[in-house]
Amino acid sequence: MTSKEPWATPDALSHLIAFGYKLTEALDDEQSPRIQVAEAEQSLRQGTVFPLLDERIGRSVDLTIFDQHARQTLTAALVDRAGADQDERQYNIDRNGVCTLLALTFSAIGYVNAKIR
Repeated sequence: MTSKEPWATPDALSHLIAFGYKLTEALDDEQSPRIQVAEAEQSLRQGTVFPLLDERIGRSVDLTIFDQHARQTLTAALVDRAGADQDERQYNIDRNGVCTLLALTFSAIGYVNAKIR
């Protein structure tokens, strides 16, 4: 692990996996408002992923399991992977921002897994 990726830790891996499940739960909930890809990308650039998620899916998906430290770690991981995976469209996602965040979560899980081995 380098100091550039302080989020690439075993604890972060646990947070990322739980976050992936929560995003999947949001996708399955028909009552959950849709987040556009552009909104997800903007929240990544601004570091406001959790405020967006709290506002849009927080009623249907319990995100309170992530304390402030976990939220900062997850945001850093997603922002880092979005930068590394410059074109989120490489995942062939262009309509659902939650899917974009889920794809970046998978990318971060793979990255952390490789780093901690």
